[in-house]
Amino acid sequence: SASQKFVTSTEKLYLSGFSSDGDVEKIGCDDLRQTGYLDIERSILLHDNITQIALSVSSHPMIQEILDQTAHGVKIFEPHDLIESHLSQFAGSGVWLSQLNVYIVASRVVYTAPGTSWPTISFLRGRVFDKSWRHLENYTIDWYGKTTTFPLLFEIPTVWWKDGSFFGPEDPRIVLEEGVQGAEPIIVFNMILNATGYPRVMWIFKPFS
Repeated sequence: SASQKFVTSTEKLYLSGFSSDGDVEKIGCDDLRQTGYLDIERSILLHDNITQIALSVSSHPMIQEILDQTAHGVKIFEPHDLIESHLSQFAGSGVWLSQLNVYIVASRVVYTAPGTSWPTISFLRGRVFDKSWRHLENYTIDWYGKTTTFPLLFEIPTVWWKDGSFFGPEDPRIVLEEGVQGAEPIIVFNMILNATGYPRVMWIFKPFS
């Protein structure tokens, strides 16, 4: 299964370095040394179902075309065809939705075509967790009459062409406007704009509406 890393309780990370103040030719290293610490949150792993992801991305026309070529025109698909060294999942970005008492997390899923070592096309995976970071399977959010069931791959129109690469949404960050009752989270990501492959621009996506 795939894993994502998230953080919970805090701990101290001690740091040591050197200040650039003063004449380094006259002042020793010990006099320039600075120490301090940061409060950081301890990480945990959020496991995902890679087989479920493989089944979801398999319906994309670009991946179907690659699979057809790999099978020499014979349409054969099993989840392991994609899983073995062709799918990977990056760390996600999440926010707490106080009105729903859940976390929503968006992460990047990458498909790498056989024979290549760079991303062919990316997708956005959405998942929901309770306050203890327990995954909620088949969890439905009703947002002003529109329902969305998690986990899922968000439907984001993506330009692509044969033998190309780096398609689809990349580097997602999910944000929520603070102090606004009932605000919908927004997923921000970068993606190729058109068939020329240039420019790569920033996009926003509302996961519920």
